[in-house]
Amino acid sequence: GEDRTQITRGVLAYEVTPGEIMLKILQSGGGGNNGDYDDLGVGLSIHQSNIDVNSFLINGTSTIAALNSNFSIDDFNPRDFIDSLLKSLGCIITMKRTAGGVPKITLQPLASENQRSVSATINANDWLTNPVPTWSIYEDIVTQVEIKYGWNNDDNEFRDTVIYNNQDAINRYGGEKSKITLELFGINADNMGAGAGDAYNYFLPIAARVFNVLSDPLRLWRGDIGTGKSIYLDVGTYVKCSSPHLKRVIR
Repeated sequence: GEDRTQITRGVLAYEVTPGEIMLKILQSGGGGNNGDYDDLGVGLSIHQSNIDVNSFLINGTSTIAALNSNFSIDDFNPRDFIDSLLKSLGCIITMKRTAGGVPKITLQPLASENQRSVSATINANDWLTNPVPTWSIYEDIVTQVEIKYGWNNDDNEFRDTVIYNNQDAINRYGGEKSKITLELFGINADNMGAGAGDAYNYFLPIAARVFNVLSDPLRLWRGDIGTGKSIYLDVGTYVKCSSPHLKRVIR
């Protein structure tokens, strides 16, 4: 008198960091031949020689210490899974050239500028004079973060939600709210505790990271440089720039 049992392949990973689960998804599918993280039943089957493994291990632990993931492959969308992880980490996945000149898949942090991350320097005489560098305001302001967690395989939906509002930004910009939603498949109450305060404290660093980057207008500079300076630059590369046009407005 019961429904027919359905057996499907699944993903099972306990106590792994976000960087490690992304490595598993990238490498798995080669029967264990693609590297140390080729151990899931589904993945993109990319050999570890094409991946900067250390970048995922170093940059993939900034907000979440560990994930416990188990779900059916039939319901698994790696794009959505990784997209929310990247937003929570404040990172992008890009192709970045290594010291030997070979591009590798790299986990690159954003909005964490420091001198050690600078890959190239663009001086005043490197800019093309026509057009000259110009600036505008990037105003896609996020004042609310919705985090969904506690994925339920039986119902194929998240059981829990926590919402953070940046009230200071809401008041400053006329009460308008723009929301960003993060779906964290590998997080449940076992990771943090069952209380509302436990969830609030656990996800607060993620919300703070998003607000720090996206809750205020940003000054956006645009300019052109020659091929000689740009040919070895990659998406996500930090560049140190100088120009008489890059003047700060003092109020």
